[in-house]
Amino acid sequence: MKVKLTLTFVAALGLCAGIGCKKTAEHDDLEDYQADLDGPTCMLLPAPNKDLLADQTKITPPEADDAAPTTTAPAAPATPARSGTDAVKAAIAQIAAQPQRLPELFATADAQLVTQILSLSGVASKMDDFKRAAKDKLGLDVPDAVMQAFTGEAFAAGAGGLPIKVQPAEDVNALLQLTDLKFAEAGGNVVVTTSAGGTFKFADTPQGWKVQMDAKQKEFLTVSMEIVQGQMALFQELTDGLNDESITAANFNAKSQQAAEKHVKPAYEKLMKLTMTQATPTTAPAPAPAPAPAPTF
Repeated sequence: MKVKLTLTFVAALGLCAGIGCKKTAEHDDLEDYQADLDGPTCMLLPAPNKDLLADQTKITPPEADDAAPTTTAPAAPATPARSGTDAVKAAIAQIAAQPQRLPELFATADAQLVTQILSLSGVASKMDDFKRAAKDKLGLDVPDAVMQAFTGEAFAAGAGGLPIKVQPAEDVNALLQLTDLKFAEAGGNVVVTTSAGGTFKFADTPQGWKVQMDAKQKEFLTVSMEIVQGQMALFQELTDGLNDESITAANFNAKSQQAAEKHVKPAYEKLMKLTMTQATPTTAPAPAPAPAPAPTF
């Protein structure tokens, strides 16, 4: 019995040794266990499968059939383009609330001219001062006909009687009378006709819709402004002469004529020439300007 147990024990040892050798042979590339470096054998675990872990970190996208339905918002309706006329009306309406901004409706090159024209607002008061001085100093009631001669209409009559109304400030201010304006679109521009008979062409610029004056229009307004400035200087000189008594009843007509020819006639003749060059030619040439008659009482 003892012999049999011994043989069994020996056989078991041989089997274990064989299995150990075979296992060692299958893992020749493994390093030896080192007790001082490696942990207890019970803590030695197989290395994780990196590919398996990588698979677990991936989120599988939903199937196409399971995806949430998407909806496309309807396109917003297109805003209709505003016409040039509407844009010009809007620009005029904005300025009309603040008339002092009228030069902003004009191109930069013309805004200064318009500013100067709008500053000529003292003609009426200077005429009143002159008429009052004539009454106080000489006892004269200056009739309207004489006032017209002073302001240059006599010079126009001498140049063929062409009716010209010189009112540059009123012409540009008429742009603000929105309800009285007429609009017409032509060639991408908007032509505005005022109740005073003036026409202004608006063009679409990077600064917005602005009046674009041609050379003739600017020249006409410039000369008109010179006439108004001459009229103001005329009445100022006559009023000063009456007040300092250098103008008397005896020389009133002569002094008035001299002042009118000095201050008003040059600019008025320029205006007449400009007007006749713009008029339709006729078979008979226009008569040369004649001296204006001296105002008499």
